[in-house]
Amino acid sequence: MIFLKQLLKNQTKLNFVKATPLVSQQQSNNQILNKNEKSLVVVLGWLEGKEKDVNKYTQDWANQGYNTLTNYYPLIDVVIPPIMTPKSLIILDKINEIVKDDPKIDSLIFHVLSNGGALYYSRTLHFIETDEKYKHLHKFIKGTLLDSNPSTDTTGVKQALSLAAPNDFIKQLLMKLYPVINFMLSRDFFKYFKIIYSPKNKWNHLFIYSKNDEIINYEHVNSTINKLKNNIKNEKLIDSICFDKSAHVNHKRLNKDQYNNKFLGFINKLQNI
Repeated sequence: MIFLKQLLKNQTKLNFVKATPLVSQQQSNNQILNKNEKSLVVVLGWLEGKEKDVNKYTQDWANQGYNTLTNYYPLIDVVIPPIMTPKSLIILDKINEIVKDDPKIDSLIFHVLSNGGALYYSRTLHFIETDEKYKHLHKFIKGTLLDSNPSTDTTGVKQALSLAAPNDFIKQLLMKLYPVINFMLSRDFFKYFKIIYSPKNKWNHLFIYSKNDEIINYEHVNSTINKLKNNIKNEKLIDSICFDKSAHVNHKRLNKDQYNNKFLGFINKLQNI
């Protein structure tokens, strides 16, 4: 595992941006922004999400004065799902490094995009719970925003692969490999996704999803929300919005005002912890 981590480290694209001090006319706003600078937001992108697209979500947090760490999800990760495990450890090592270098950071927030982001998020939580090297991070977690996830329904995997393929040759190759990829991802969904609704996850959650998502089954998101409510016994920590028409990871673009209102409401909850 150590050798594989070193091999993959240079191939794991992580972008850390330190919070930029924001100028405000009001002292109360300055205090809030100073508090935001004590947080690190980890944005976990979707499969083959272009940097410019994933970074729009990262920028939303940066605009509120947060430190951000963004992970991009390349196609190779879904073709060979086992490599997501050492890559998750690389993400955690980077989080540890950031927290060590900046002791004032005392909270951790996740922004999880699609099932690809959820695969990294769930693995990250798994290692935070089970690995002594990362257990101290559990108390840092203050919130998770889940956009277009999670779903254990693998019927959308083929569509996701088709959309992610950069050209027809790769698309045909992925379709031939689909049965194997689908088998490995199904195993990972059922192994890791249950940790998303663990009783230990007693922090703020916001689920944003749609009935018109061609990749994520919205009923599976509903099921996760209900399981989380039953497990953490505090419905005040869970908020959600389900759109009727927006497509996969398009809720922010097609429902701008509603999305931003929920996003800012979520931040307000985090600021009042």
